[in-house]
Amino acid sequence: MVAQVLDLFSDLPLAEVRDDPEEDVTKNYKYYDISNISKSSYSGTLSYLNVHFRLSCDDVKMHWGGIRKTIFGTKALGLTKAALVFVGPRVQPFKAWHHAENAYLANFTCVLLHYPFTSSFYDKVARRYIGVEPLIDEGFLVASSDYLDWVGAQRNGQVS
Repeated sequence: MVAQVLDLFSDLPLAEVRDDPEEDVTKNYKYYDISNISKSSYSGTLSYLNVHFRLSCDDVKMHWGGIRKTIFGTKALGLTKAALVFVGPRVQPFKAWHHAENAYLANFTCVLLHYPFTSSFYDKVARRYIGVEPLIDEGFLVASSDYLDWVGAQRNGQVS
């Protein structure tokens, strides 16, 4: 069965959203915006992903963009996933993103409620870029100790 991802968010600005781990997440995130969803054919082959399946209903479409496209301008953000898969002979789940190889897709879809804009999102994106050092410390970038020693020597005027 194909699921369409629906991003839910609060009516508060991100900086003001505070979550209580003891509360039901659905209480504070009741809003959605599908005005920037684009749809494309979800034919029997997603050739760009090399995934093949059988479609039982031409009304099932691929969804793209949504609120994340509105906010961040992302273009290729797929919101369609083969979320419920009967694993049988020749069926391969989770192929090339979130699709199923050789599956027979149901003639109805379901919604996958997604909560990307919680208070943890604000905390994650509130970091300011101040140089590469924190990115190295956090493991995002890699620099050998030899390279870091060389950089330190360059900064101290000890060119070798």
